[in-house]
Amino acid sequence: MYTAGLLNGRYGLAAPGILARFEGDKKVFAEGVLADELQRQDSLKPSVYVSEGFVWVAYKQLQFFDMLSLYFHSNAAGIRGTETFPDVPTVAGNDVTITITEGEGESYTLDPFPFAKSGIEISFSGRWMGPVQDETQGATAFETTDISHQTFCLIAA
Repeated sequence: MYTAGLLNGRYGLAAPGILARFEGDKKVFAEGVLADELQRQDSLKPSVYVSEGFVWVAYKQLQFFDMLSLYFHSNAAGIRGTETFPDVPTVAGNDVTITITEGEGESYTLDPFPFAKSGIEISFSGRWMGPVQDETQGATAFETTDISHQTFCLIAA
């Protein structure tokens, strides 16, 4: 579902996907990839013993965590600001929009708070890289960029 979601705008949960940016042979190729993926999904459905509604909820949960990860990995601390994540499913069966706001220090508030306990500490490492103009230089750019370690705390608003 992930590949098809990226190509087609997260099944309608986001703006038009990557497919809308392609033209010519690239678009034809991407449309073929999407068609193959959707056919693969259809062939798997009889062997999945959960409802399509359950799969859809799990997909929306995955999208929330994916977008939350991109929030932290796309911008450095101090410039992340406020972001909203729509269509996040709740235990009650409703969808909500969660707002994350960068706070003081390493704290970030979420409203409504989607986890059982406030004060979740998360750490990760990565490299802050800009666009690589020459794809043959990608490995060199990656290897020569310092590793950054970050720790932050998610708290209820």
